[in-house]
Amino acid sequence: MRAVQIDRFGTPDVLDLVVAPEPEPGPGEVLIRTVATSLNPVDDKTRQGAIGDGTPPLPMTLGWDLAGIVVDGGDSGLRAGERVIAMSHQLGSGRGTWADLVALPASVPWPSRRRLSAWSRPPRCRCPD
Repeated sequence: MRAVQIDRFGTPDVLDLVVAPEPEPGPGEVLIRTVATSLNPVDDKTRQGAIGDGTPPLPMTLGWDLAGIVVDGGDSGLRAGERVIAMSHQLGSGRGTWADLVALPASVPWPSRRRLSAWSRPPRCRCPD
């Protein structure tokens, strides 16, 4: 599987597209195929080495957020093929989302709507018209 990792801190040129082992979900975990991810300020600071003691060991895969498709739901109640969104808490978990596959605790991913628009309102929204 592909992942964007760093093996040292520095400027954006330390980012490297690598072939990494596929994660194997453990008990209570869900395996997700990443469809979309994001670049957050914390990713930039982590890459620079500005986080300090809270930084996972190198090499590491960066990324916090993802939208994806469940590959293996384990005993989570999520089904293979279900669309989900999730935040990996990469600094605490050491699991970045800049990868083809991510294994996360079952409590992390949430089912996603099939389609969203800028005008969608959450259920029971008391937004003015």
